[in-house]
Amino acid sequence: MKIIRFLSRFAATVACAGILNAGTTQAGVITDRTALRTLLGGPGIIEDFESIGHPGTIWGGSVLNSETTQLGGPGLVVPGVSFISQGNTIFRGAGEAGAPSAEISGNGGLTYVVDFTVPVIAFGMDVREASDFPQAAEIQVFGPDDASLLGTIAFDPIDRTPVFAGFHNPSGIGRVELTTIQRTSSGGAPSIDNLEFAAATAVPEPSSLALLSIGLSGALLIRRTRRRFDTAVS
Repeated sequence: MKIIRFLSRFAATVACAGILNAGTTQAGVITDRTALRTLLGGPGIIEDFESIGHPGTIWGGSVLNSETTQLGGPGLVVPGVSFISQGNTIFRGAGEAGAPSAEISGNGGLTYVVDFTVPVIAFGMDVREASDFPQAAEIQVFGPDDASLLGTIAFDPIDRTPVFAGFHNPSGIGRVELTTIQRTSSGGAPSIDNLEFAAATAVPEPSSLALLSIGLSGALLIRRTRRRFDTAVS
């Protein structure tokens, strides 16, 4: 019986370790879209701004989301995210100002904000500067409270060629700020395209699943052994 009790405790410990280890991956930068989708387990929610259909438009509103009614809305962008400018919102179509595809930006200030309605576990997007002159820029990533800084991605310089930027945090990401920190022209905040993200749900790592599986299998084996032992004794 002592052996059975020991094995029971061991199996429970292993199972709990698997559960506690799930979702403990540290926050960090994602270097490309392939890595993002590997982390998400496939494609996430994607906003490519192609449905806006108003290239060259400077919209006077500072907040754009799925509920915006101007310019043919609502439904201009996917639910779950708002794009916030310090001034106006700018839509560009493919070929405009060097854009390879539809993109969005803001003017009237050097910062453009991506605010998630529900915290996401990871995001990635293409970032570029639409002006004729390279400019230094940075992306600050904040936690679910929109205030705790998780990390900063620096671009020095960023030019008309899109650059992928991504970040992940198992505890959630609530807000992203794109800021031009060294402006050499009259341009505003960096432009973004192909934003991809997924809700912050706990996704156990393979090692966590393995520990949990071992623990549960051990518990099942011990239960069967105990039944046989009790039957033999009776």
